[in-house]
Amino acid sequence: MDEIKLADSNGEYDDGAGYAVAISGTTAVVGTDKHKTLVFVRRGDIREQLQTLPVGGGDDETGHTYGVAIDGGTIVVVLGGKAKPV
Repeated sequence: MDEIKLADSNGEYDDGAGYAVAISGTTAVVGTDKHKTLVFVRRGDIREQLQTLPVGGGDDETGHTYGVAIDGGTIVVVLGGKAKPV
């Protein structure tokens, strides 16, 4: 099994990435505590950040991703205890 490091493409460190992670097929969704959720895809041997989903409001309670899930083509992000499809 290979080990890789997924990092935000903007180079931001210490964003709390990894509190919530979902993997399905070639897609990985990684929650952070900085008002965003990161979507990564694998294409062959290459892993790249596909998208950054802005999430939550401007406060700390809704800025933290408590959970993520992937179901088919749908990603669900749980913020502040409420599910919000994106």
